[in-house]
Amino acid sequence: MTKNEVLSRLNTLNEGSYTRKILDKLGDRIMDSLAEYIASNPDFNVKTFFDTHKQLQEFEVLEQQLHKMAENRVSGEINGQMIDGFSAYMVSSVLNKLTYEQKKSLLKRPTNEIVAIAYKLASRTEF
Repeated sequence: MTKNEVLSRLNTLNEGSYTRKILDKLGDRIMDSLAEYIASNPDFNVKTFFDTHKQLQEFEVLEQQLHKMAENRVSGEINGQMIDGFSAYMVSSVLNKLTYEQKKSLLKRPTNEIVAIAYKLASRTEF
């Protein structure tokens, strides 16, 4: 696939799609570089690339929600489940001490598991 073919395929994406919104934010210069990279690498999978990016953004939004709830010590809804302010504070404290990979692993779980794991980790003396 050539660079121009890649660019034309990327430009045919639905205007409302998440991938299209990201590409529009990148700008033309970055789009050209991305198209060159995709064209030169036959193993590159565009769908996987943007699906991964979308998942990472969802994790970041979830983490920000938890930190905001913890900061204000208020209850709220996360992924359709209610979480109290203290639990949000516990999860937020644990997230602050985890590596990026550990955060990713924790935040992909259901909300009740996130809270249970955070309580368990927070109760450890070495944590």
